[in-house]
Amino acid sequence: MAEDPTRTKAPKARAIPPAPRSARQLDQIVLSTLKAGLPYSAYEITRMAAQQGSPLSAMQAYRVLVRLIHRGQVMRIETLNAYALAPEQGSGFVVCRRCRTARTIVLPDREPDMRALCGTVGFSLSTMVVEASGLCAPCLGTLK
Repeated sequence: MAEDPTRTKAPKARAIPPAPRSARQLDQIVLSTLKAGLPYSAYEITRMAAQQGSPLSAMQAYRVLVRLIHRGQVMRIETLNAYALAPEQGSGFVVCRRCRTARTIVLPDREPDMRALCGTVGFSLSTMVVEASGLCAPCLGTLK
């Protein structure tokens, strides 16, 4: 049956947008996702937040991550292009390049040495991130 051209279509119902959330609420959504202890990409964070009933856009996730990094609550793991809760001061990450797991390690205090070294070339150190990549014990065991 042909559609009547004189008949007007009913307007589509619009979804009611969610109430705006504060920066603090958005921070809590991201921090609660990262409390699982694993590093996640920004897109994984948005997917997990949506599964928990708190959807975020990728742009919101990136803004929140920048804010949390600035506050020292989150660190970016460059090797994985992912984010994790910041370890305590004087810690770093070891990252398995095969299974992509990351673990926190406690380091001896090398910051004074690094500051002095940077000073010799006229550079002022603001932050120091230690990240090592290799193979974890389980992955190393599968190669034997």
